[in-house]
Formats: sequence, structure tokens, C-alpha cells
Amino acid sequence: DELIVKTENLADDSYITLTDVTGKVVVRKNMPANTIVISTANIASGFYLLNVESNGKIISTKKVFKAE
Repeated sequence: DELIVKTENLADDSYITLTDVTGKVVVRKNMPANTIVISTANIASGFYLLNVESNGKIISTKKVFKAE
């Protein structure tokens, strides 16, 4: 189980954050390259928000659903 995030033209201080519906941060990782793979093996099924942050600003938000 994994989530692959691909982006373009990010600053060096870019992060991805995966939060659940209650706002709890489940994963927060530095994104040093344009592609990052996140293991979802230990994440419960349900809806999540994936934010991509660059230069201190959220530049993208996506809804993510993990099935059982």
C-alpha cells in the first residue's frame, strides 16, 4: 500500500502533509524531489486531505480515499 505524489517546480523547503477528517496530521514529510512515495500500510481506511506546501504556502490540496 502506497501513495505516490508527483509535482513540478517545488522549492527546497517543500512538504507534504496528510491529515484525517478530524485535522490530525497522519504524515508530514519533506519533499526533496518531484516524486515521493508514502507507505499507507499503517494508515486506517478513510478520507484524508493531502496538502503540498512550498515556500510556506499551501500550493495544492487533494482529497485522498484509502479503501480497506
